[in-house]
Amino acid sequence: RPRVPRSRACEARARFTKTFAMPELPEVEAARRLCEASALGSRVASAEVADDEKVFVDGPKAVRDALSGCTFVGTGRRGKHFWLTTDAGTSVLMHLGMTGSIVVRGVKAAAYKSFTVDESQWPPRFWKAALALENGTELAFVDARRFGRVRLCAGDPLTSPPVSELGWDPLLAMPPAEALAAKLNARSGMVKSLLLDQSILAGVGNWIADEVLYQARVHPEVPGSALSEAQTTAIHSTVESVVAIACSVDADSARFPDDWLFHKRWGKQAGSIDGNPITFLTVGGRTSAFVPAVQRKTSSTAAAATGKRAAAPAPEPPKKKRAPPKAAAAAAAAVAPTVRRVTRALRR
Repeated sequence: RPRVPRSRACEARARFTKTFAMPELPEVEAARRLCEASALGSRVASAEVADDEKVFVDGPKAVRDALSGCTFVGTGRRGKHFWLTTDAGTSVLMHLGMTGSIVVRGVKAAAYKSFTVDESQWPPRFWKAALALENGTELAFVDARRFGRVRLCAGDPLTSPPVSELGWDPLLAMPPAEALAAKLNARSGMVKSLLLDQSILAGVGNWIADEVLYQARVHPEVPGSALSEAQTTAIHSTVESVVAIACSVDADSARFPDDWLFHKRWGKQAGSIDGNPITFLTVGGRTSAFVPAVQRKTSSTAAAATGKRAAAPAPEPPKKKRAPPKAAAAAAAAVAPTVRRVTRALRR
């Protein structure tokens, strides 16, 4: 595992809080690990499923029937999708959306930046599925805003949509730097939008993309086709390290390195990092936090952001050609008599 630098203040935060951003790859991986630790190998004694056709793609009854009496024999994840596989061969595939989470009774639930799971009752408020296992564990799928999705998969989720349509997973199968560079350079879209494209890097979301571009010192509006080899190499390295570090601490943001942009990017008013102001702009419909002092915009970047070509430098005005010495002398001799006549006329 990569070493995670942590100050005393960071250690203190970790003891009292466990704060997540919106669910991206590290948060989803933490949910998968929680399911694996609490449910794997155990039989479901009872299953309650809320009547929510939006969250349960195959309908609440189908999910309830698949969960009742099953034993969980495996877990998996790619990108922001994770699943529990039952002894019947069916996988319960989950996507946490914006506010979804897995909660185990008696285990402190994660506090997201935008909301906190209400654990004052069980099942928790906004629960969608609640399971009681024969090993005594109780767990629930909670989703306040109902953007999460639960669907059933009869075969291997890796070979069926939507999972099969995802790109590389930075934690499980990070591509070589050259392969990522080729993918980014082949696209004219802005690099921030490309990093959010799940068909390229599955699991990268808004905060990870901003963190990567800040650490790589790349402006979010640089077109993929304009990225240099040094820039794509830096992006590859930082994607790999940011995801690995975040997952190594189970996505607990209080334990992220103190020098990460993550700690400064939240809120409506931009702050600063290392004395440099943070600025917000919209790229591909998403709010992006970046630091102009270290993520500089070139003229080609600015032109790409407006959809215009960079203006070519104005041509220099043509220089007047000097007459050759002999031709100039001949011309002077030709006009000399006329000049003398005009001069005498003016003197009269």
